[in-house]
Parts: sequence; C-alpha cells; structure tokens
Amino acid sequence: MRTTVELNPQYPEFFATDLPRPNIESLEDFAQAYSWWADTSGVMEWVEGAEMRIVAADLLKRMQEPVSHGLYGGRPRFVSRSLSEKLRVRHVPFPDDSYPWLMGSVASAFARLAYIQGSSEYASSQQQRDLMRQGHVPAILERYIRATIIEEGEHGIQMAGWLISESDNDLGKLLAEDLLARKADNPDPQLQQPLIEFNPPVTTLPEFAHYLDKQDRDGWSQLRCSVDNASALYAGMMQFFLRQEARHMRSGEQVIEWYLLGRKIPMELHLKMEWEWDAISYRLHGVPYGSSGALTQYQLGTKNPIYPLDGRFRGTRFRVPHPDGPDGYKSIEISPDMNLEHLNGYSVCVLHEVLRRNNRRRTELLDGNQLKEMREFLSRVTQYVPDKQRRKLLDDHPIPTAALSWRPDHLALQQMDRWRHISGYWTDVFGYPIPTEKEYREYRKLVELTEEDRDQIRQFTSKPGWMIEDVKPDDRQDIYRTGPIEPRESDTVLHQWTVGQKRTNRTYFTMPQAMDLWEGQTTDEAPEKAFEYEDGFETLLSLHDDLIH
Repeated sequence: MRTTVELNPQYPEFFATDLPRPNIESLEDFAQAYSWWADTSGVMEWVEGAEMRIVAADLLKRMQEPVSHGLYGGRPRFVSRSLSEKLRVRHVPFPDDSYPWLMGSVASAFARLAYIQGSSEYASSQQQRDLMRQGHVPAILERYIRATIIEEGEHGIQMAGWLISESDNDLGKLLAEDLLARKADNPDPQLQQPLIEFNPPVTTLPEFAHYLDKQDRDGWSQLRCSVDNASALYAGMMQFFLRQEARHMRSGEQVIEWYLLGRKIPMELHLKMEWEWDAISYRLHGVPYGSSGALTQYQLGTKNPIYPLDGRFRGTRFRVPHPDGPDGYKSIEISPDMNLEHLNGYSVCVLHEVLRRNNRRRTELLDGNQLKEMREFLSRVTQYVPDKQRRKLLDDHPIPTAALSWRPDHLALQQMDRWRHISGYWTDVFGYPIPTEKEYREYRKLVELTEEDRDQIRQFTSKPGWMIEDVKPDDRQDIYRTGPIEPRESDTVLHQWTVGQKRTNRTYFTMPQAMDLWEGQTTDEAPEKAFEYEDGFETLLSLHDDLIH
C-alpha cells in the first residue's frame, strides 16, 4: 500500500530525484555567498575581516579508524570521491542500503544532520547581533559577543562545507545554498531557518551568558554525540567544533559569575533566567523515551550519545521523569543491552547534572543579602515541595537547577506536542507533582520569566556596575586573549577566506524556491508538491518529526 503525503513547504525536500542546478558549485562560490548572507542578515559589522575556515581535526587519522557503532560498526568510515581525490585516500561511498524505517538514502540522512546543525548555527549568529543595543556592555563582554557571532558563523560554514564537499550530486550544494538564503527573523516561514524555534532571541545581556552556559552546553553535547560519526570528514569537523564550544561555555559561566558578583540583579530575576534557559536546553535533546530518531541516528552511525557504549558504563543509571516511577522518576541502567531509544534520556540527564554542579559552585559566590533574597523567593515557589525537601532547599541555600520535567511544552517543537509519557502530569520547577493543570498554570505565573521581567533586567543593565568590570580584554581571565582557536598541525584546512572580500550580487534560493523555479522552467504546469512512501515511514514524514521523535 502506498500513501501520498503533502510536503510541508517550510522544510526542504531531501528526497527529490530531479534537482535544479545550484548557484553554489564550489567552496569558492560558497565563500562569496557567505559574505552576501552576512550583508543581508545584519551580521556583517561583526564578522567583516574575520578569517573563516573549513577544518577537520586529525582527518587522516579518522579515515583510518573504522565506524565504532551501529549497523556499519567495524567498517571503514565513509569518504566522498572528491575528498578522496583531494587527499589521495580510498573512496568509501555511503552504502546503497534501504530500510523500512528510513526514508531516502543513507547519504540523505547524513545530509539532513549537517543541514540541521548548520541551521542552528546561522540562527545563533543572528540572534545575538542586537545585544550591543540592550544596555551597558563592558569591553570584555563585547569581545565575547563578537567572538561568539564569528565562531557560530564558522560552525554554519563548516556544515555547508561538508554538504558541498561530501555530496557526489547537487543535493548538498542546494542545501548549503538553502542555509544561506534563509533568515532567522524573516516574516515568511518559508524563508526562516527551520530551527528558529530552537534559537529564541537573546534580548538581555545576562541571558546571553545563560545562552552560552546552557544552549551552547547542549550544543557541545550534541557535537560530542557526533564526534564518532561514520563520515570521516564530519567526525573531524565535530572535534574542531568542540574546541570552540568549550570557550563559549566558559565565557557564559564567567559572565554569570561576574554579574552575581556585581550584586545588582535581584536573585528572583537570576533564578527565573536560570530556569527558563535550563528548560530551553533540555528541549534540544528531544524525547527521552521511545525516540525512534535517536535510534535511527545511532544505527546509521551519525550520533552516539553514550561514547563509547561499553563495559565501563555497567552498573550506572540515569533518571528521567515519569509519573509511574516510585519518586516521580524512572531509572534506566546504562549497558550495551539498553534500549537504544533511551539515548536522548541519557544525554539530557548528563546535561542536567553538569548544570547542577555549576550552580552548587556558584552558590559560594553569593553574599548574605543575595542568600536572603533567594530564600524569600524560594519560600514563595516551593509550596508543592514535601516538607523535608523544602527545609533542605531553603536552609542549605543551593541555587536550584530546574528539573527535567519542568516546562514539558519546551520539550517539543510545538506547544501541544508534549512528552507523551507525561501527558496530564505536571510538576513544579523542582520536579515535584502539581495536582491539577489549573494549579500548574497558576504556578507558572510565579516562576516564569516574563517580558516585564526582561524590562527590569534591561533597567539594571543600562548602567555600569551590573557586572564586575575589572576584567579587560587580554587579561589573563580573557577566554579569547590568545585569539580564536587555530587549526593544529595534524588538522586539515579544506578552505579559508576573509569575510567581506569578493561579495556577490547573486540571489540565492531556499530549496522550496529553487524547486518552484526549476518546475516552472521545465513544465507548463508545476506538479503538486507531494511524494509517496510505503507503510512504516510514519515517524520520518518530515524534518519536524525526525528532529523530535
């Protein structure tokens, strides 16, 4: 039985057999196109003159190592024909295998992953471009903002470079063009970055620090899952990414510490920012139970959240919220025999533990007034916490990290698409159950970060002193005092250029636009946008489903 499904025009068509000719044919073309994107997306003032590179760490070594996991474990890593000719190594094509649970080819699944990663990077560059207008920006913070915008852009460039270099047909080049043609804030959904929901605007200076501390930590987690990718080039790129992400995370940690030491931003606002960005970072990991997407990624060799999945993990467990658990959580043993659909759960629990550890350390920075402020606020929002745990929470003065179960609507792309296993189950920010949805909605009004709160934050950050400012650029604490991360001798630089040179006046197209143009040129009447699939493909009908489920 075959069923016809209408394509969502907001997402690119990865499964087309007939493709229009791309505007971008080479890495040199892409370099010019990136300068066009920087111009049209409003980030040129931040990135002009920056050196951008497409780099893979220890690439030749990774080409010699076999795939470590999934269906292709033990086989040589995949290497495109063009890359093999450039480096004079063996060509290892993507397999021609087809599976009832996979729509399209194995190669297109890897292209989707690169496209998804690239989309989040370009949106991240744009969301921070207006931060300098949000209040008083100390020199060290301006340095961090500029460095992050440049490096996030370089991450998007890396993914586009992979799409161009590893595709033996035009699909990758068209997807690289699509990434540049989209804008995160475009009012037309067809022209937005597909992952705009994963990149909410950062509109206050302290939230930029939380973004780096949490969103980039989640990004680090996702990149770490991909560092053992079955594509040799992709795996090498992820390793280079991780060196940069480590600086982003530490920059965020520093700024949070510095504004806590500034003692100007009330602890109520600090906690609301903490919990809001905790929830956003949890969301990026997807569903912790029954995730066919995580299983698909593992089987194909694109991601391995537990690395390596071997004997050293035996006997350990991770806990994710579940109403059937004895204390509101269910424990899952980590072992080679575990249900691989729980891989997302493992990743998000690792993230949660890191955030808790950071908050325990930051608590030591608070003075008596801040501890008093925090205790007064917590006393108002812990009404659902059992008495024993509540006393400990109030008396021990830890800065609390939001529970994984908090904000279930943050754990999906659409607000109505909640975690299926906790539908009808509500918790407070600390993970304790709330009896009814009505009470839950009222409770959220106490703890959620509102636009009125953000207005208050901007008032506090409008003048010097909201964070300590004795750290200057080139100070020993400056994360970027030695400049950006440079490739090592063992790394491979596929392309490098200076942004702003050789700009182009050419117009680039998203995949839907390009398909419309191509269809209009090749037929009198453009066909309906639909494709056919066989039963069993329901979980991969669109990029939307692939990301979340």
